[in-house]
Amino acid sequence: MATTTGLDLRNWLLSGKPSGTYFETCPRGEVNIDQAVAASGVMLTAAIPVTQGAVLTKVTFAVGGTAASTPLHWWVALYGPGATVQPLLVQSADQLTTAIAANTFVTTSFTTPYTAPTTDVYYIGLSFSGTTAPTLLGKAQGLNATNIIAFLAAFTTAAPLAQTSGSAVGGVAPATVATPTNVLTVPWCLVQ
Repeated sequence: MATTTGLDLRNWLLSGKPSGTYFETCPRGEVNIDQAVAASGVMLTAAIPVTQGAVLTKVTFAVGGTAASTPLHWWVALYGPGATVQPLLVQSADQLTTAIAANTFVTTSFTTPYTAPTTDVYYIGLSFSGTTAPTLLGKAQGLNATNIIAFLAAFTTAAPLAQTSGSAVGGVAPATVATPTNVLTVPWCLVQ
């Protein structure tokens, strides 16, 4: 099988020479934090560079030390590139009350495969509704949120690496990523 990947040679080798489609929001070797990254009902989106022609079917994320408590809705989605507003391209089914255990990898498929029409920065959306959202393993972007937000403001053409948006989104992904707020932590997500 041909490999369609966003990994450089070092990270491809360290990831076990994966074949097929394989894109990460941040390299696995750079994961350095276990943090609550979004409140219940808030969508978290993370940038993921994807090459034209890649067929994207599922998302894997790493749950940290806190499991989801009494989940009501949760899903993953793929949002397209966009300078100011990213459109919803595809999402998974609402996983409803499916448990999300601590210290596990969770893989969820989109309802239909999506073929990227262009090489660009896409966004993985995740949302958890319930008593407590799980923590996710990821990468801290900088020293603190104030520094990273100031840094991103200086580079207005740079794609945000992670952002939150919405509230009480429930079981259906919003049609767009509207009025996002940049956040410090990038969750590790693998898209295949």
